[in-house]
Amino acid sequence: MPEITQEELDLFERYKGLGDVEEVESNLSEVPKMKFESVITKASELTGFNKKVLSKISQGLDLKVEDGNVFVGDKPIEDYADEEWADFLPALKGINQKQTVNFVEQSNTGKKKVTATRHIGVDLVKSLYGTEKDSVN
Repeated sequence: MPEITQEELDLFERYKGLGDVEEVESNLSEVPKMKFESVITKASELTGFNKKVLSKISQGLDLKVEDGNVFVGDKPIEDYADEEWADFLPALKGINQKQTVNFVEQSNTGKKKVTATRHIGVDLVKSLYGTEKDSVN
């Protein structure tokens, strides 16, 4: 039987200090997920992309951050996003698409289109009463 050196014995004691083998294996299995989440967080900060959306659509891709730039493989993420994620860009970039609401004015001048925003009430009050006072939030 081979002799165990003091260095090997010290190393074994360190391994035992890590805990149960199953627990260590379980913790090690979480490392890729934690690395992915770290890359997603950094990529989101650098690009301004929505972290949750980026996490969902980049599963399984070679996403990396190098020198303050974000890449999918060797392609800058912005180029990759334009080519591969075009349908997701509004959600990825956090763009609220404006909606148009049609209504008939009471003055019977015809239909008027108003862009639906959080200030639609202000636009309506201004158009009805001709006031410039912005008292509605």
